[in-house]
Amino acid sequence: MCMMMFLVACSGGRSVDAGIPVACVNNSWTPDPATIPWGDEFIQTSNCGTDHRPAVGTKDLWKERDGVSLATLLKDFSGFERDMTVVPDTTGGSIALGRESVVASNNKGILTRLDASGNELWKNQIDSPAGNTFIPHSEITDGTRIIVLYERLPLHDWNVYAYDMAGNGGLISETNIGYGLTSAKVVIDGNNLLIGRIQPQVPLPAPFPFSNTALIYASMISSDPPIVVAPEIDPEFLVVDAGGIVVVGNGKYMKYARDLTTVLQAPVLWSTGISPVIHDVKTDGNATYIAGAVNGILTLTQIGNPAFRNTAGISVGTDSVQLGFDASGNLFVSVGNRVGRVDKATGEISTIKPPAIIANVPWYISGSNMYFVSGGNMLYILPLSQIP
Repeated sequence: MCMMMFLVACSGGRSVDAGIPVACVNNSWTPDPATIPWGDEFIQTSNCGTDHRPAVGTKDLWKERDGVSLATLLKDFSGFERDMTVVPDTTGGSIALGRESVVASNNKGILTRLDASGNELWKNQIDSPAGNTFIPHSEITDGTRIIVLYERLPLHDWNVYAYDMAGNGGLISETNIGYGLTSAKVVIDGNNLLIGRIQPQVPLPAPFPFSNTALIYASMISSDPPIVVAPEIDPEFLVVDAGGIVVVGNGKYMKYARDLTTVLQAPVLWSTGISPVIHDVKTDGNATYIAGAVNGILTLTQIGNPAFRNTAGISVGTDSVQLGFDASGNLFVSVGNRVGRVDKATGEISTIKPPAIIANVPWYISGSNMYFVSGGNMLYILPLSQIP
């Protein structure tokens, strides 16, 4: 008779080590990581039932939806503009900044205002000196003024131009904010401009000048001298919310009062997890939100509100993460070509509808639509109603 737990030959009449128990071999483990949310740590049990080991889930809870992007082409700028950045105005339309597309080293920029249907309301040319290359970076508006941030090569000098949003977009003022910068940010705060600039890690060789890292708070309506301070962290992201000036950089965040001398929040690490990467920082005017990845997992946080946090199983990989608000203050997040609405009470993503957008391109919300810039000169549109 064959006994289950003994190595006994049942044929040939020969037994091998009869009476010695058979050792169970671990050849499978449960549960499968593919059934556990991405990034969640859990314990697996072997098929033998006696051994255990730690594991990490790999199930992406944000599943892909079959089909193509829901966004449709609104306007093709390829005949006259390149390297575009586009932002909402305050009327449901858009403001586009780019450079003439004749040659890559062109020294002329273009600023255009569009209505909600993509029709051009006005267009202005921005000239820079001959031999320079115009590099558009950003534009913002408060509904009255349009503030344009651009760079000129080869000196990497950064400039802020102010335009009248109404009428034909006439030039109001122009100011140089620094040379040899790695990057810069500009934020409108009432009648003031908040500027953050970052110097290069390695100073440029002579004769190229460079400016130090600084925060600058300057009036747009008076001749009062600006407030200038050296921040404790690089202003990679810069926003102004109801509590003050938020600076995010070097994996940390901090907060200043508007006088830039009172520190309301000393620098704090955004995350102590594995490989934290901050992708985007946005404010609705009241609170400030940070989106990024920790150990490859989407992580959403709200400064000053530990209850707002989402790390539930959405993998980021090499995709970019972006945040945005609609006119009602609803918060949206995208990862690659996936976009969803965020529950601002908890940080959980309450609705998702991927793949709704073109992957990893800048987007913004204006009026009842979401807009995307693809290829540096193609503007796409997606009604927010498509993201229930």
